[in-house]
Amino acid sequence: MLCVSNCVRRYGQKNGFGPISFEISKGSIAAFVGRNGAGKTTLLRVLAGIEEASSGQVLLNGEKLELLPRTEISYLADNPLLLNDLTLKEMCEFDACMRGVDLNEASYLKAIERFGCEEWVDRKIGHFSLGMKKRAGLTCAFLGEPQLIILDEPINGLDIHGVILLKHALLAHKKSGGTIIMSCHVLSFLKEIDAEVYIMKRGLISSVEQSSSDNLEEKFMMLS
Repeated sequence: MLCVSNCVRRYGQKNGFGPISFEISKGSIAAFVGRNGAGKTTLLRVLAGIEEASSGQVLLNGEKLELLPRTEISYLADNPLLLNDLTLKEMCEFDACMRGVDLNEASYLKAIERFGCEEWVDRKIGHFSLGMKKRAGLTCAFLGEPQLIILDEPINGLDIHGVILLKHALLAHKKSGGTIIMSCHVLSFLKEIDAEVYIMKRGLISSVEQSSSDNLEEKFMMLS
């Protein structure tokens, strides 16, 4: 379980978000939605340990995030940070090394097949299209089946095939007991993956809704 208690991120006198408190159960998908500038990306970066909270506490299964091995958490930014001079295979090996993931041949093949990247493994990332780079980033994010996967706008740049593959990957990770936290602007996609929806407004959580709700769009317009 991920427990966030009175978490705040400030930039000088400006509030990035907070105070925010919530709990996300193991084996679930939580999606943060809101208008531009609501604080979604900043929150995800804090949860991933990329930025430090100004105050408050974040625990995963009772442990502070900074004390957990990097194998347990992965993060993918909206614009994936990839090394253009590496091939996809080399990028996977580099990412696995940085997070301490034991990447054997079987797990590597499973990772690239998950997002349909088999034909690109020996091509340098600098020659990838936007959608190919997003798939490459997703491939790295799922390496090692981390407990917690954090994805910032993961469907941006994906074609229809990529969106379908992502949906299957998210549902499979959820079924295996993993936890996914993501931001997303497409409410219909969140319904397909049965996500719990956290509506943010000006750095705060204004409401928590089920993606299956028939009036989710109306609630978003009213509460975001």
